[in-house]
Amino acid sequence: MLVLTGEKVENKQVLVNKSMPTVTQTPLEGSAQPGQPQYRDVPITYKGSTDSYIEKVMISSNAEDAFLIKILLRQTRRPEIGDKFSSRHGQKGVCGLIVPQEDMPFCDSGICPDIIMNPHGYPSRMTVGKLIELLAGRPGFWTGDSTTGRPLGAARSIRKKDRDADSKSTAKSRPWVDEDLQDDTEIGTRGEEDSDWPGGEEDVPHVPYAPTRYPGDVMLRRSREFYTLMNERRSVRFISPEPVPREVIDYVIQTAGTSPSGAHTEPWTFMVVADAEVKHKIREIVEEEEEMNYRQRMGDKWVSDLRKIRTNWIKEYLDIAPYLILVFKQTHGIHSSGKKKTHYYNEISVSIACGILLAALTNVGLVTVTSTPLNCGPQLRLLLCRPTNEKLLMLLPVGFPATDATVPKLTRKNMDDIMVFM
Repeated sequence: MLVLTGEKVENKQVLVNKSMPTVTQTPLEGSAQPGQPQYRDVPITYKGSTDSYIEKVMISSNAEDAFLIKILLRQTRRPEIGDKFSSRHGQKGVCGLIVPQEDMPFCDSGICPDIIMNPHGYPSRMTVGKLIELLAGRPGFWTGDSTTGRPLGAARSIRKKDRDADSKSTAKSRPWVDEDLQDDTEIGTRGEEDSDWPGGEEDVPHVPYAPTRYPGDVMLRRSREFYTLMNERRSVRFISPEPVPREVIDYVIQTAGTSPSGAHTEPWTFMVVADAEVKHKIREIVEEEEEMNYRQRMGDKWVSDLRKIRTNWIKEYLDIAPYLILVFKQTHGIHSSGKKKTHYYNEISVSIACGILLAALTNVGLVTVTSTPLNCGPQLRLLLCRPTNEKLLMLLPVGFPATDATVPKLTRKNMDDIMVFM
């Protein structure tokens, strides 16, 4: 009897039910032998206070049919100072420091680095191999492809680009672009920068612009009315399943599309989801990642700051709301040749559009809650079949407020706290 791969084993549980012969020497001829069984059980058991899982079972034999059985065990435990570690690439070390999550460095999106290299680390073949495995493993998981490190091939590619650059007689300007984080589903899909991109039309005609001008008293009344309307806007997590006319959503999105953008690139995509099955899949992805955020990634201080809002990783409104609007920023455009077109200030432009979107929703009596689900972007992008140049910026459940909806009793800053007049 052998244990199966993936099976959970506990202390004193049998791993291999082995039998050994009881008689190991040839008996003397004619001598009486006491009655005893030919074999006795000598089971190999698991000894350990922590439950383990069978990672792999390896069996080999020789010409004499002698079998050798090796069992690789796996345990899940929290690292402790003093634990020894080793990897398949040969690195060995001892855990000397455990850093609380809230003390880890993070970017503007709240994402902590997966790898922090010690500047004294020696770039040996083992270290390079381990880094390639770590960096290429997850993209390979997402794309289903085998990934390998080919430094010589990369060097040839770099040399070819250098030769092409040297062969050009005129220097090309390098436009400013956002340094967006790449999610791990983009490997192998990012096109080359289009150095020959002609840009927009230089002779776009200008037309007269004469918007309505209001008298002073009308301006004051309209500004006061609009402030009163916007001051009623709240983030609402209790949304009614009551249907909302599709045409209203169309006009709300069209209003958001009037937002200004860098060089008029309009780097936004508004994905509206009404299908119940797709909404539920979105909820599953968000709740799985949000639970990790609350339990591990965000840290105690972040969770404590959110306590007054009474929110957690359970997002029922993602199933209940009649519409989900997922706002994607386009980090770059795609030219007809397949090369990139620079989208200037794409995140700022899309953020302005989101503000106009919120105002448009409030104007028609709909509610939402602005959410930026951490670490959900790549999975949601794949679920919704969006291209790799689109990154999730905001997720908005949209609908009427539920009849029993409540919101935190919060106050906004005074005018003196938000404006400086000179």
